[in-house]
Amino acid sequence: MVGVLLATHGCLAKSFIDSVELIIGQKKLIDCVCLSQGDDIQEFSNKIKQKIKEVDEGEGVIVFTDLFGGSPANIMIQIINDINYQHKVYCITGLNVPMLLNLLMLREEKNISLENLYEQSYKAGVSGIYKVNDLFKLKEE
Repeated sequence: MVGVLLATHGCLAKSFIDSVELIIGQKKLIDCVCLSQGDDIQEFSNKIKQKIKEVDEGEGVIVFTDLFGGSPANIMIQIINDINYQHKVYCITGLNVPMLLNLLMLREEKNISLENLYEQSYKAGVSGIYKVNDLFKLKEE
């Protein structure tokens, strides 16, 4: 099974896990790393690497970060570009509930590849965003 790691600023990652588990129940091979004010970036990077190892059963890991250009995403860029890194890892920025729910449900299917999960999760994240007023033609007050 593909592992899942959430790496975000503040406690956002933990809250995402709590939210999806409220909807679909507790899941295995999912964890988070939260960056707090004043944390050492190298220590945070080491925590991410350790958590990737912990959730990787050999099928790879998808890491979600909150913000492209933020420290968690920048660390993931370094990890992905490290030719000596020994885990197969994909990263998606802009974490939202639809993409995380999609991944957690799809990864339990037999014969679904890491690459397919990566693509489907991204698509679910994008398609899960709506401009509600435009969708229902509600009047602004």
